Amino acid sequence: MAKAGTGHRLTSALIWGFMVAVFAVIFALQDVLRADNPQASAYTDTTILGICHALGGAIAGYLLAGLFGRDGVGGWLIALLGAIVVVVLGGLFGGVFAALYGAVTGTSDLATDVIRIGLGAVTAPLAIAESPWLAPLWAAVAAAAHLACRGARG
Repeated sequence: MAKAGTGHRLTSALIWGFMVAVFAVIFALQDVLRADNPQASAYTDTTILGICHALGGAIAGYLLAGLFGRDGVGGWLIALLGAIVVVVLGGLFGGVFAALYGAVTGTSDLATDVIRIGLGAVTAPLAIAESPWLAPLWAAVAAAAHLACRGARG
């Protein structure tokens, strides 16, 4: 059983872990699907990227859960700001996990790792720029996260 006061943190972690992973997978799949003859490893890499970003998003969501579920108009504005910060920070953490995976498996070097980390931070904005339909999805998830955390706070 979770400690008192941690329900909104776990709620936020689950919601944002999923959402950051969705952004990363959609962004990566756009490149894979554009390729003339995508290799099977591209789909495996996309899956691993999604897992790394899910972990990053969950950590960011847990750490920044205090920005969600507050009352009033101010609470909604704070949640909007929180939603922006969570997807950027979650992507950054996801990039770090992807770089660690590459380092452990020996499939990357320092330059690649730096690019993975930097690209991780801007994955959500780039995914939205590439697929504008993700913007209303992000807004709906931000509202859902705010309301779910409000309910979890009790």
